[in-house]
Amino acid sequence: MYRVTDPDEIADGLQQMLNEWYADTGQLIQEFRDTYSQDSSAEINP
Repeated sequence: MYRVTDPDEIADGLQQMLNEWYADTGQLIQEFRDTYSQDSSAEINP
């Protein structure tokens, strides 16, 4: 069943989901860098 919804309400929800996705992805990227930059520096300078 469909109902009329305020477009701004939908856009705000989408923006919130996108912001959360960017925050989660940024955290995962930082964890990746932290984990593997330590490993690679150990291999370069034993």
